[in-house]
Amino acid sequence: MLRLMILRLLHNGCNVVILPHTLKLLGSSGLDDESAVADLFGLLDEDARKRVVVYRPKTIAEDIEIMQSLDMLITSRMHAGIVALAYGKPALFFMPKDDVKFLDILGMLDLDVDAFAVDAFDLKEHEKLFAKVEYILDNLSKMSSHIENQVNSLLPTVKKPIEFAKKLIEL
Repeated sequence: MLRLMILRLLHNGCNVVILPHTLKLLGSSGLDDESAVADLFGLLDEDARKRVVVYRPKTIAEDIEIMQSLDMLITSRMHAGIVALAYGKPALFFMPKDDVKFLDILGMLDLDVDAFAVDAFDLKEHEKLFAKVEYILDNLSKMSSHIENQVNSLLPTVKKPIEFAKKLIEL
């Protein structure tokens, strides 16, 4: 599915960036993002491999800088999607739709789950991926503006627990 999405985006003149987020753990099985990227590149033709950029940020600041430069993000990582949304970038979550954490985030930002989520465990949902990406790209400016406005309106609410924690520390 990802291979087809990449080919379609490249065909439509889009730039494609892959950000593997791998945490090497002692005794890990090797089923990490780097392995998935290698598998994916094995499925792409030479032209596509030359046009797809893989960034491997070494710091959180580099990761955020890359995310800020994207028009949209397709992710199976909740935290990557939240970072993109925090910077006003539409994020299409490819995750189990019963994951209440990312659903809460979409709800807080008044974002339609049907537009911003594909249920990774429902094969019928996978067929909607292309249409959802195209919908987001066709409405990119409007969606980015909405996300940015929603994030800015929620910042005072998010800051309250931090301010409360500061007061507790000062006691």
